[in-house]
Amino acid sequence: MQTMIDSVIQDEILTFIIFTFSYLTYFFSYNSKAVTLLAKKMGDQQSRKEYAIHIPRILGFLLLGIVPLILIGLFYTMKPIDFGLSFPKGEYAFIISVCSIGLFFFASIFRSGKKIDTTYYPQVRVDKWDKSKHLRNVISWSLYLFGYELMIRGVLFFSCYYAYGLTAAIIINSTIYSLIHIFKGKQEAFGAFPLGIVFCLIAYYTQSMMLPFILHVILAVSNDFKAIKLNTYQRTTLSQKR
Repeated sequence: MQTMIDSVIQDEILTFIIFTFSYLTYFFSYNSKAVTLLAKKMGDQQSRKEYAIHIPRILGFLLLGIVPLILIGLFYTMKPIDFGLSFPKGEYAFIISVCSIGLFFFASIFRSGKKIDTTYYPQVRVDKWDKSKHLRNVISWSLYLFGYELMIRGVLFFSCYYAYGLTAAIIINSTIYSLIHIFKGKQEAFGAFPLGIVFCLIAYYTQSMMLPFILHVILAVSNDFKAIKLNTYQRTTLSQKR
């Protein structure tokens, strides 16, 4: 029994180490020389602005998603499925899936765009948006958020749950989630804590990080769409006044 407990705790320590260095590497990749040079090879100035965001997101997918999976296979005592890498399951999985996706979808539609922080959203700053740019934005968001949720509501949450129990795992996870939103401003930093609790509970009751991933994509993409629409309206209004 003690050997099993020691193994779980070792997994938890390794998880914190992996998360810390993976997230910091991803975060500081923005505006890094390597990303800037790579983005310059993608075309004109507009393309460079676009890919300067897409490249770090893809890097985040690799660092927060793929790397942990490899390390789990090499060093962990448990399998990826034990850390939420599976489809939602359990007695309440279906009803939780339908209700949560429906709620987030309709909330994203009816939420006022004026509440979106247009100084941050959209991250991709281009003058004109077309279907291809929207598609690339959705794909890069989805890749990044898959890795992000696999790490946060997958490996990190379930590692803490096995080591410390549900309540402690939720508090630890939501605190970290809130702290890594500080750079987005106080509204998102404070809002991330209760949202983190909701995501953790969904992951726990469905034994999966897939629903938090889907909900996070809905939230991020809808923020971008509304911010783009608001920015376009503001530019149009300004040009008409001139």
